[in-house]
Amino acid sequence: MEEIENIFRDSSTGLSGELVDTILRGGKIDRLERAISPESGNPSRVYDQEEDEFVMVVRGYAEVEFEENGRKEIKKMVDGDYTTIPAHLKHRVVKTDEGTTWLALFYKK
Repeated sequence: MEEIENIFRDSSTGLSGELVDTILRGGKIDRLERAISPESGNPSRVYDQEEDEFVMVVRGYAEVEFEENGRKEIKKMVDGDYTTIPAHLKHRVVKTDEGTTWLALFYKK
């Protein structure tokens, strides 16, 4: 299943110099989207996309369900959490708080 990471990790660790991580490399960018969600407990449609997707919750709370090989798993995402979703990995948003703000970058390898 997909791993959730956080953009703010290591940001308050008393660094003596700049810390640089490569989050995503390669591919051809198709589009970058911003989305703002209402409060909802109603699952979205199931997405099965042609592109790979890098998605981050900039602010808010969401629960995303991933389905792989018939197995479903719900991952919680909060401020700064991000993951990559490979093309054709079925997923849907099952819960959001009011004003949850997302960035989604769609790309092809």
